[in-house]
Amino acid sequence: MSNAHTANPSRSGQGSVDSWRASLTVLKHVTIGGRLTLTASELSFKPHRFNFGLGIGRALSLPLGDIRGVSVAPRGAHPWNGSLRRRLQVDTASESYFFVVSNVGNVAETIDRAVRGPTALG
Repeated sequence: MSNAHTANPSRSGQGSVDSWRASLTVLKHVTIGGRLTLTASELSFKPHRFNFGLGIGRALSLPLGDIRGVSVAPRGAHPWNGSLRRRLQVDTASESYFFVVSNVGNVAETIDRAVRGPTALG
């Protein structure tokens, strides 16, 4: 069985890191695979190298203060954008991002706690 989630101390001094295999929906009907990483200051997505060669890979970095909401999006009907599964939805003031991750409810809760900060711990 593969290790889809890792938690390690950050080498950058940003505190603990949570990391998940994920696919990000791009171009409305396409997903690209990569790694979603949460630090004490940001949520980032780094696509696999393969996607860069296709010209659709884009790294994403969202400061936690810019995230307005984290939720689990309902299933959809499109077979290519990942919506046949429940997806992680991360909202900023200007855009919504959708990620396919395992254990989506747990991932959403972890990110939401980080976004809400120390007052959310308890």
